[in-house]
Amino acid sequence: MTRDARIGILQAVAATGFFSSGAILVRWAQDLSPVEVTSLRLLLGGLMVAAAAWGSGERVALAGGELRRLIPIGLIAAVHFLTFIGSLYFTSVAHSLTLVYTAPLFIAALSRTILRERLPRRALLGIALGLIGVAVLAGFEPRLAGRMLLGDLLAVGAAVAFALYSLYGRRERGRIPLLTYASWVYLIAGAATAPFAVGLLARPVNGGALASIFAMALLPSALGHTLYNAALRRLHPSIPNLIAAQEVTESILLAWLLLHEVPGWNAVAGAGITLVGVALPSPSPSRVPPGAGAGRGGGRSNTGTRWHPLWEHEAVARQARRRSVRHRSLAVGLLLTLVVSGCAASSTLEGYRAKNQDEALVVSMLLKIPNGIKARSVEMILQPYAEDVYVGNFQKYLGVASPTAPLSISKSDLRFVYAEVFRGAKDVSMDVKNFRISVSGDRAVAEARTELIYKIEAGRREAKQQLFVNDVTWRMRRTPAGWKIVEEIWQ
Repeated sequence: MTRDARIGILQAVAATGFFSSGAILVRWAQDLSPVEVTSLRLLLGGLMVAAAAWGSGERVALAGGELRRLIPIGLIAAVHFLTFIGSLYFTSVAHSLTLVYTAPLFIAALSRTILRERLPRRALLGIALGLIGVAVLAGFEPRLAGRMLLGDLLAVGAAVAFALYSLYGRRERGRIPLLTYASWVYLIAGAATAPFAVGLLARPVNGGALASIFAMALLPSALGHTLYNAALRRLHPSIPNLIAAQEVTESILLAWLLLHEVPGWNAVAGAGITLVGVALPSPSPSRVPPGAGAGRGGGRSNTGTRWHPLWEHEAVARQARRRSVRHRSLAVGLLLTLVVSGCAASSTLEGYRAKNQDEALVVSMLLKIPNGIKARSVEMILQPYAEDVYVGNFQKYLGVASPTAPLSISKSDLRFVYAEVFRGAKDVSMDVKNFRISVSGDRAVAEARTELIYKIEAGRREAKQQLFVNDVTWRMRRTPAGWKIVEEIWQ
């Protein structure tokens, strides 16, 4: 292996690491709505990628005709990013990325339907395997409820939107330098979603959420794509494509480590089968003529697309021409790298910055639940609940529900369950993350992800620890005694 090839592989591996941070950062920015995250992420990403284009010597400006042709492509890209980011608010990282990664299969199918292009047998087999993988992923999911199903459908919508975006943008990607093309698509998509995100200007915004959005623009977009593009200049396009496909694997591992999303066997098996199906339509290096990855006419077959959900790489090999990188690229790269610190903040209930007095009262009320669990006080935990509260799936949340366990319990039942939990535990605590809230008049709705750490005696000197991670929705109303929970649903 030559020195150039080794450098190219390292660049592709680093790019994949940056790509895989995207889904985690979306989760950490969930103080904001999906459209707010989408708009800020795209506008910042467009500016950073434009800086990367300038640093690598590509032109930044577009002619008037080029800009008009990119507007519809940018609008489709806005739909893709909005549905992809929105899916992560409702479903797991494993589900979202696996489903979004089916985009090449939709590209293959749409190429046959819209462009009348003949599909090779490998593409047909890939589509079949992709469908099997999705069936395993969703069909054997024990937590598949309405909320997760909505997230899965949004992820599929993101895959379809990207397939359309790839087909419509095929010609323009061959005419405009890659970084220039991508920066303008980002800016157009960001501008299209900006009118729906103006609420950001009227309220204080959590600093951790803003830092996460900044990191989305910096890591997956500017640094990730720049390194990926550099790898394509040193390697055959299929090699960086294969390495970058491991984004799904890395994202699932990061979600496990940082978000405590433990993937089930169906998620691992479904993701693996789907990735094999996605890889099948792509040509191997031995089947692509030498030099096909470089120049304006090089690239991929019509159905052999390696795809990435946070950044488009389709036909990137057409732009992989060698050029002398100017000294200013080093300055831009160093500047972008220096500002990455402090971007990994997560929004918690305890750290939530209320936008008004009502939110402050609701947050104060909800804090009694994790504080009461920490203090092992049933009375403190029950203070936020109305007398006629409806609590759904609580025993399943604890992981102790039997087939005959009731799906809902009352406040008195809740008191009994917590008393039993404390009686059998050596230590118990709960963290409330990804917290978001909406207040309208005398009603409020809050959503969060909870992590209940439960330790029991396992021997004379050791304790066995269990971790229960679930999503919860609290519906509340204002009463003479303050805000009270009237409905609590565990996913």
